[in-house]
Amino acid sequence: MDEKEPSIMDENETFFSEGAYGCVMYPRVDCYGNLKNKVKKGMKKEMSKIVRNDFTAENEIILGKKINKINKKTKKMIFLPVTRSCIVQKEKVDKYKDCHFFTQDKYKTLTNYKILYANYVKSNTLHTYLFKDVSSLDIKKIFKYYHFMINAIDLMQCAGVIHNDLNMKNVLVTKKEKMHVIDFGRSIMTKKIFYKNGQANMKYLKHFFSIWKPSNFFFWPIEHYLLSFFIKEERSMDEKTLVDIIDLYYNNDKNRVLYLKDKDSRDRYVKHIYKHYEEKFVNTLSYKTHIKEIINEASTSWDLYAICYICFRFIQKNKKQIPKDKYNWFIICLNDSLHYDYTRRPSLIYHQENAKKVQERILPI
Repeated sequence: MDEKEPSIMDENETFFSEGAYGCVMYPRVDCYGNLKNKVKKGMKKEMSKIVRNDFTAENEIILGKKINKINKKTKKMIFLPVTRSCIVQKEKVDKYKDCHFFTQDKYKTLTNYKILYANYVKSNTLHTYLFKDVSSLDIKKIFKYYHFMINAIDLMQCAGVIHNDLNMKNVLVTKKEKMHVIDFGRSIMTKKIFYKNGQANMKYLKHFFSIWKPSNFFFWPIEHYLLSFFIKEERSMDEKTLVDIIDLYYNNDKNRVLYLKDKDSRDRYVKHIYKHYEEKFVNTLSYKTHIKEIINEASTSWDLYAICYICFRFIQKNKKQIPKDKYNWFIICLNDSLHYDYTRRPSLIYHQENAKKVQERILPI
């Protein structure tokens, strides 16, 4: 969920955040719409998220059950998924005037909402941890994050889950630097992607791949948008559409970390990408063939792409203070993981080997 920056709070403070999909509150709102003003000592700490009663909410509930099994198996709170939910009548929550999405025209006809509950942990977002606490550079921070996330992605892949939204607001960091992955509303269950006959489950996929004009979801690689075009439009791609998608994607300021900053290098880089994807997707093959190919060859790299983007951005921002020779092996790994050609990105196994290096060479110091 796209939310305002939460922060580490004192025990008696309250927390409110409004995002694109609803409102998050601590202490929680109960199933009758009442705000629990105080959390008694020994009482379970929960935060509530009031959202539309739709596919995304139901998806997060289903994923919560799957992810909670991982937490129980590992005996660690690596993830903070939805643990329970209930339906609340619209008139019971209309009183929360700060939650502006209730008053938007497209929601006015709704009669009820879902309340999703998750364990509450005092924390900051990853963005605050990496980019706002800048009194002194601590290179270990990015390696702690990388090491943690490789383990988290391994656990999700073993459970057949693609998080699909690993932006910096969806990883929380406590005062003691423990990390937690949150928000599984956009997450994909791999077993639902294809039917038993091998055909893509288009009805399911359309819930996740509807944005094909590149936007602020810069943690998604370029093929995510190309795949969205094929799924949403259900037709072949022409050269003009391909050019438009690639131009929009690489003209986004947030994607400048993917190439050198001068215009000439950017133009050369994008020219290679045009050629690569024109040969791959502007042809006589059916859009269904392209959908299957992208998912089969690229989907395991999407969560890895997101975390490598964040690591690379951190290093670029602090490159004057980071000795390139010392960490060159890591920078090469990140560069390869952000390659526009998804078949050339390193596997999870390769990243796990790198995570071992991080554990042995950097984190114990």
